[in-house]
Amino acid sequence: AVSPSSHGRNRVTTCASRAFMAHQSTWKRAWTGSKAKRGGWCWLERCERWQAKRRWRAWSASARPGVSDAALVRSVVTCKDADEALAKLQSHWDAMEEDPEGEKPVLDELLCAEIIETALQRGNHELVLSMYACMRTVSSIRPQARCKNGVLQWPGCTLSTVEQVMKGMCRALRVNDAIGVLNDVRRRGVPKGDEVPFGNIVRCPICPKLPLAVVKPQEGCTKVSCSGCRHEYELFSGDVVQVQSEVLGWQENLLLKGARMVGAWKDPHIEAIHEIVVKAPDASARSFRVATATADVPAQEGQRVTCIGAPTNARKGKLYAARAPGKRAGEPMLLVNHDLGKEVELLRPPPSGKTPGVPSWLMPVALLAAGGDAASSLIDPALPLITAGATAAIVGSTVLGNAYLLPELKRLPAGAVSVSAARQQLLSQHNQLMGRLTEVTEVASEDVRKLARYWQLQNKIKAVGDPGAYNTRTSILASARSGVEERLSKLLQLLDSYARLINMIEIEVELGDASTASIVSTARGIEEELLKLQEVEELQENMQVQAQANDELERLLRSTY
Repeated sequence: AVSPSSHGRNRVTTCASRAFMAHQSTWKRAWTGSKAKRGGWCWLERCERWQAKRRWRAWSASARPGVSDAALVRSVVTCKDADEALAKLQSHWDAMEEDPEGEKPVLDELLCAEIIETALQRGNHELVLSMYACMRTVSSIRPQARCKNGVLQWPGCTLSTVEQVMKGMCRALRVNDAIGVLNDVRRRGVPKGDEVPFGNIVRCPICPKLPLAVVKPQEGCTKVSCSGCRHEYELFSGDVVQVQSEVLGWQENLLLKGARMVGAWKDPHIEAIHEIVVKAPDASARSFRVATATADVPAQEGQRVTCIGAPTNARKGKLYAARAPGKRAGEPMLLVNHDLGKEVELLRPPPSGKTPGVPSWLMPVALLAAGGDAASSLIDPALPLITAGATAAIVGSTVLGNAYLLPELKRLPAGAVSVSAARQQLLSQHNQLMGRLTEVTEVASEDVRKLARYWQLQNKIKAVGDPGAYNTRTSILASARSGVEERLSKLLQLLDSYARLINMIEIEVELGDASTASIVSTARGIEEELLKLQEVEELQENMQVQAQANDELERLLRSTY
């Protein structure tokens, strides 16, 4: 239908319609009036620019090097590395007719996948690894890359490309390269020689399951607060420059040892005393004299450690300084060895030149109490009982005050640790995801070795030269190999998802603002993402059962024939 909005338009439209019936390829439907006025649709002749663009698209669609251009792919797979292959593709692209609007062809993932597969079949594994390394440097958000300033670029590396390269390395029996691809997925875009790491997460000395803070490599002395116990701690990080140790296990007091055996003495046993000098990145150094329950040296020279202890100048809690209960100013409580990845609880050492034993004030007090009871019995026989009762009441109230009232008075207000609580929640999720990531990486590494072993058995069967005698085993190997490859695909998805969530947490911890609402919203979003991954984890567990069945198949292969 044509809108009769202007004089003579119906006659023009009729003529155009007749011409369109005769030459349908050179006419198009167009709006004959401006947007501000009433107009109508009519058929107008296409312009020469549009026709040239259409001819270029039709020609480039047939001439574009893609799946159909096998000769170009065969030429590219003979290159030594990705730069030479890209130069050959660039020369082929430059020989093509240009788009009238200046557009260039697109090097997409489909063509790269064909090049990688052909190179794997030809045994050019160095080209595959070089292409994979170049594609990893591009953002994985773009599955294709256009020409930039006339220069062709590789597309971004997606998960399908990673899976193709990893399985190809397994087929080529290059297990280390395949495991390296797994580690690349775990790093998710972070280069191998990373000199700017996220840092090491250390836990609270009183709350073992709650992370305290992130220790950066360039940090020396910092103060942080814990939202669990609401106490403040001082973290001193650096390299160990001097260590001296002394074992005291055989010098323990026999009376104290007997009291500990019957449960009357609760303080831990001191086995050795260590003097450790730690030098921070800012060239400041600090000496720590600590005791440990074992004779193992907690750190050696050159290792990076973090000593967590009570701060010297702590913030004020409800009434007293917000130090941990029973700890003096500057007393170390926990030593974290970052190089070894272990933690050592530190004890209060005895004074220099003395061995750990019964406190020196205990014996004089006992003698004074016994002498006082004997003297008071001469005055009044009931006076020793009254004195003993009063002493017990004083001691009991002191113990209860130190155990319940004093720690509460040393705690920080809840509002003062709200931001710390949100950040500690993110760090808890980070630890949880890192544990899952390590577990999935170990399982995937075992599957990579298993898949390579299946391909090696397949090659041995072909080398025998009598395939008919191994038909049963060949079918069993093919079934087991397909199961392992399917499980590896799911594990790669899990690794990629875990790595993405870990990057989200690290970005929020390092660049997030100090507002609690922003951090809490990010933590909730990560919790939702973790819930979505539960289905994939359940599928992984089902595949783990299938993996055990494949192990049984391997035992069957070794036992039969």
